[in-house]
Amino acid sequence: MLNQKKWIVLIAALFLGLAVELFAPDESLKTAAAATKAEMTTLVDAGEQLSLVCTEDIWKEALDRAEKRDLALMSSSTDHIVNYHGERFAITEDDYQVLIRIVEAEAGGEDIKGRMLVANVVLNRLEIGFGGRTISDVVFSKGQFAPIADGRFFKVTPSETTIEAVERVLDGEDYSEGALYFMCRELASKKGRRWFDKNLEFLFKHGCHEFYVEKK
Repeated sequence: MLNQKKWIVLIAALFLGLAVELFAPDESLKTAAAATKAEMTTLVDAGEQLSLVCTEDIWKEALDRAEKRDLALMSSSTDHIVNYHGERFAITEDDYQVLIRIVEAEAGGEDIKGRMLVANVVLNRLEIGFGGRTISDVVFSKGQFAPIADGRFFKVTPSETTIEAVERVLDGEDYSEGALYFMCRELASKKGRRWFDKNLEFLFKHGCHEFYVEKK
């Protein structure tokens, strides 16, 4: 930013130039006034550029402080910060418990990657608002997860392997290729298998589960 002396000079030059323009008919004086105004404009432009740089730095610093403050507030009000696909957000302890229980109920017999894939599907749905705006909304969305309907969700005891799988997914690991659906063909009803085959695009199979996205 311009210092105080330069601002005084600029203001004085402005009034001098204006006075010459209004009251001095002599062309040489008018030329001098024009030169003074041009120099003043150059100095002011330089000052504005410096001010813009300073403002940008201050803005970035303020954003950084705000982000750190928001994450600190989230950490103090919840127990779990998620970093998924580059997006950081908080989930409540209740949502965390819902996630580990649905993973245990759906994939408690799978290896750790198989459990992670189920957690991936839940977060993929959450990311696009499929079923709601919270993990609980997604998991309890009507007709979406069999363990809710048959009651297994409420009876399981999450294992250490399931908890590790969920923690790794919450920290950003994703092997799902964008999957939004999965089924175990051996356990699915004939009607269910037919619906998956007709309406969805197969991605891959891991363990018991086949993973799908919607057809394009």
